[in-house]
Amino acid sequence: MNPGRRLRWMVRVLLLLLSVAVGGVLAEGILGLLDLHGPLPAFLTRDQYLAMVSSEERARLKSELPEGFFFARDVDGMGPFPIPPGRFAIEKPAGIFRIFAFGGSTTYGLPFTQAAGRKKDLSFPSWLRLRLKGRFAGRPIEVHNVGAIGQTFEGAVQFAKECLHYQPDAFLFYSGHNEYLPHALLLARARARSSFVLRAGSPFLDYRLGRLWQNWMVSIQERVNPRVGTLDFPVVERMVDACYHTEEESEVMRTGYRRCLEGLWADCRRAGVRLILCTVACNLVDFEPSLSCPSSKASESDRQRWTDALRATRDLLRGGDARGSLNLLDALDPAAQGLAEACFIRGRAQLELGLREKGLLNLKEARDRDGVVRRAPSWVNEELRASSDRHPEILKVDLEQEFEAGDLQALPGRLWFFDHVHPNRAGTAKIVDALERAIVESRWLGEAGMPERRSTEQELNELGYIPEMIGAVHSTQALAYGGLILLRLYDARDRLAEARALIEAIPAAGSAFQRNAQVLLGLLEVLAGEQDSGKARLEALRSRSPREVKDLIQSFLDRAQSPVIRDIFRRAGLCPFESKD
Repeated sequence: MNPGRRLRWMVRVLLLLLSVAVGGVLAEGILGLLDLHGPLPAFLTRDQYLAMVSSEERARLKSELPEGFFFARDVDGMGPFPIPPGRFAIEKPAGIFRIFAFGGSTTYGLPFTQAAGRKKDLSFPSWLRLRLKGRFAGRPIEVHNVGAIGQTFEGAVQFAKECLHYQPDAFLFYSGHNEYLPHALLLARARARSSFVLRAGSPFLDYRLGRLWQNWMVSIQERVNPRVGTLDFPVVERMVDACYHTEEESEVMRTGYRRCLEGLWADCRRAGVRLILCTVACNLVDFEPSLSCPSSKASESDRQRWTDALRATRDLLRGGDARGSLNLLDALDPAAQGLAEACFIRGRAQLELGLREKGLLNLKEARDRDGVVRRAPSWVNEELRASSDRHPEILKVDLEQEFEAGDLQALPGRLWFFDHVHPNRAGTAKIVDALERAIVESRWLGEAGMPERRSTEQELNELGYIPEMIGAVHSTQALAYGGLILLRLYDARDRLAEARALIEAIPAAGSAFQRNAQVLLGLLEVLAGEQDSGKARLEALRSRSPREVKDLIQSFLDRAQSPVIRDIFRRAGLCPFESKD
């Protein structure tokens, strides 16, 4: 190629690159003007906060909200990840030790903050702040909750990057249960199947155009993967069926989690921010796996045979014959013995026989092999411990071990948890105890005073937890349990009696909490085959609150995303129910 032609080609390439750059800048500007695909902020300035509320609310708040403050974005219309209410000074006053706590719904305070109508932060970070103020009376301490319902670890790290601007002294992370939520699974699937395409855009994810690129890739995966929607977990129609994720997608999630951990540590080290990493705990004992996944070579007859055998072993265990249940499991095919449900039944039977360590190992195996992952698998805590080992400056709080310590009566089950992952009052107190102990022993805040002798009730009263909230908390628990039944649609009839007892025990009959729970109970009755009872319950509720009940049922149908459920409702004559005013 002669020099003149080479020069012309170089000019063309440069012009092409320049046009792409100019087009990218213009597209970024247009997206900015339209406020599309921007980062979702954890906190708002005073004026941003006021802009998000109604005119009546704005007039009232103008006189109450001081200048120079940031506010947690717990405002209607701010997107899918509300965080608890709170405020703090933009310029941190001298002498204050400022901690930001990050994570998902447990950090957020579910169900307690929900029970307070999101007007009070009743989470473990808020409780920890109360404890630390008691132990370090001469040191002003702030603990700000940036926990967000449904937030993944990657999303929490993005919030942490924002909070680096607000003069933090320490970051606290309790995050790992949401890594397999549908929106996270679809992103992992996009990264696994379109790795080169997404890698090409990954350097630009701090820009709106890069996030638009990623959202497109996820949208494509959503269209070609109808089993996994972004609204909620899938409804499982059979005990033994194909898994909802692959080993490759799990490895993508684990690699991303590790990368975020290392990036978080690097950011904290550069900014001089201390880092507290908590391993995550869950209900191992009372939460069965949603789906048992055989190999792809298993025939339909094998799956049905294993399902029948697993039901028989479970019935023996429920009847008090733990030894017989183990003997029946041992007689199964080797392939069936490795199914998630088999691991769970074996673990529970071993606990019944006093084999604590073996039982816990099998219950963890059941959690890790679940085809619809609702609790952090073992690799999450393995990565957290490995990161803490690599960087001794990290303060590790091993909450998983805290919940597993003790005798057979103190195992991680309903003693500590409302449902599969959310701790009850006793579980939240255990988290706060461990964090308080670790921070005091670290001597970050100097020498601690003697702990104040106060009961759990006294501390909760100071936070604003009042007896009137108990009904809302019970309702949240019942609704969560009903949702778990939907995950195991094949078990709806077996679990209906337990769900009915939970729902009918909710106090404050006639309240919105009771009504919502009763609607769920009616839906569960229809799904479990008690159609007359369910339809009568729904019609009675509809006669009192037609609009609210219609919206609840429509929301249920939208989130279930299951043709089987829609078919059950259609045959029960409830589909016209959706369209009535």
